Amino acid sequence: MKPKKLLRTALLLPVAVLAFLVLPVSLSGDGGPAAVGQTTGEAPAQTPGVADDRPNFVLILTDDMTLRDYFAVREIESSLGGRVAFFENSFVTTSLCCPSRASTLLGTYVHNHGIKGHIGPNTGEDAYSDRGYDRRDLPSSLKAAGYETALFGKYLNKYTVKEPKPPGWDEWYAGDTPARSWKLNENGKVFYYQQERKRDPGYRYWEDMLGDKAVSYINGRTPQDAPFFLWLGTHAPHGPEIYPPRHARRFQDARLPKPPNFNEADVSDKPEWIRSLKPLTSGQVSVMEQRYRDRLRALAAVSDNIARIRAALRKSGELDNTYFIFTSDNGYHLGNHRLGPGKMTGYEEDARVPLAISGPSVVPGKRSQLVANIDLAPTVAELAGARLATAPDGRSLAPLLTSGSGGYGTADFRKRLVLENYRVPTPSGMWPAPTNQGIRGQGFFFNRYATGEEEYYNLQRDPHQLRNRAGDLPRDRLRDLRSLRSKMASCKADSCRSLDGGKPR
Repeated sequence: MKPKKLLRTALLLPVAVLAFLVLPVSLSGDGGPAAVGQTTGEAPAQTPGVADDRPNFVLILTDDMTLRDYFAVREIESSLGGRVAFFENSFVTTSLCCPSRASTLLGTYVHNHGIKGHIGPNTGEDAYSDRGYDRRDLPSSLKAAGYETALFGKYLNKYTVKEPKPPGWDEWYAGDTPARSWKLNENGKVFYYQQERKRDPGYRYWEDMLGDKAVSYINGRTPQDAPFFLWLGTHAPHGPEIYPPRHARRFQDARLPKPPNFNEADVSDKPEWIRSLKPLTSGQVSVMEQRYRDRLRALAAVSDNIARIRAALRKSGELDNTYFIFTSDNGYHLGNHRLGPGKMTGYEEDARVPLAISGPSVVPGKRSQLVANIDLAPTVAELAGARLATAPDGRSLAPLLTSGSGGYGTADFRKRLVLENYRVPTPSGMWPAPTNQGIRGQGFFFNRYATGEEEYYNLQRDPHQLRNRAGDLPRDRLRDLRSLRSKMASCKADSCRSLDGGKPR
């Protein structure tokens, strides 16, 4: 099945490539890991004849999944093994598919990598490739460190199956967005699959097909193979919400969550783009009710395939040495603040995402620290003993996995992060919200739009963001927030970690 294997006993790479792409995690003077993100030093050496016992990674990245979806489909956590570290305060820094995915791969904010959308010039996968990011992102860094990298499913928006395999990936099964039919680039060869059973007796549901190929990849491994990083990019629960027939009767009694901000009655405190929205009609709400149930059905199939991957790893003897990381590229609003189905805001429904991690030495339980998608690349790099070729803006979550706190209190790990969303084209026209960059802190959200409009929510007293208190803030407090937001909105690498208020390692 695999065109080429990387042997654990012969992880020899050109020194020039290693010098620029990847370095081992060395120890700092106090005995702790040195900061991830540097790009100079020696490459990790493997002793010939000695097995490589570095861990494997399976990263499951769903599409448009919310925190409430995770708890509604209870078998997801079971499919991850049940004993997970669950991050209650996990965010994406930009709530749109392609910008968020680029941030996950690079560990950097959108204001640094510049991929702000996926329609039009200088956006999407082509911009990511043109800027050379696919040669210095997480998979490229892991590959240079001797890992085998494999992708199954969605990569970056604007990717088409005619595109060549990016340099950071060994195994490549990437597809266009599925609807009634879809295509998959399988290591350079394009295959067409039919989505409707009535038109194709050989019907195979998208998520199940990806599961088949991921399981086949695992079954084809041998004890001599390199450790692996596997990216499973699901379509679910993105619209159109496609699910397999076996789940068609599930969740019939599920009801769309309608918190206090659902079809918000009074939006007079909100920015103009929200104030211009009319209340949702009963017909619009009915459509969202159905879409919500279909989203859960699609996610149930994702859970099925995670369980299949775990079973294959258990059979191969690799399960105990494999980390599972489950998250989403962004959240999703369904009626909140009068907004129809969508994302692209800094509101809680869009910015919050599930994050669950299981694996070697992971202590199960809840984590309250403020974390984000920009933390995933440095986390994997540290656990793999590799260095990222691109200096990250985020922090490694590794110390939070082996204990409930890793020595960090709730506010010690990070006190605040940047949430930024841009006015970019969408399939239905230009997104109505002006570009905005804000600070999501411990218990508050301060946001400023390009129009000069501002929002401030005390999330401890107002978790549903009903009362914008920007106009009520003391002058000194408002001045300080504006100054901090301005600095954080242009931070880079070390300066991001200095400004986020976290305790240095």
